Amino acid sequence: MNAEEWREYMATHRLNADEGTTVMIQEILRDMDKGGGISFPFLLLVEAELWRARAKHAGPIHTPHEAYGVIMEEIAEFFDEVRAQHIHPKEMLVELVQIAAMCQRAAEDLGFCPKG
Repeated sequence: MNAEEWREYMATHRLNADEGTTVMIQEILRDMDKGGGISFPFLLLVEAELWRARAKHAGPIHTPHEAYGVIMEEIAEFFDEVRAQHIHPKEMLVELVQIAAMCQRAAEDLGFCPKG
């Protein structure tokens, strides 16, 4: 499923961002379990994670210090995966997507760029 097909699927099934992200993640995990690569572009995954995060945590990031804390938490979770004895691509991908989404959210919430 590519980005265009994904957006059409979301609209057809009237999924909100959180539901849509859950479906997308399930699809990704299924693809990866089959030994295949993911069929979603990375930026689409980031967009979906950003929707999910905004739905779950509605308030904005208020300060650069708060942004730093949020981003570092995600980096620490990725580092936990890096230090693991075995590489887990699914878990690493999820953490990388979350890092990117929180970087975008910080830039938007702090007014450094318009919301996408």
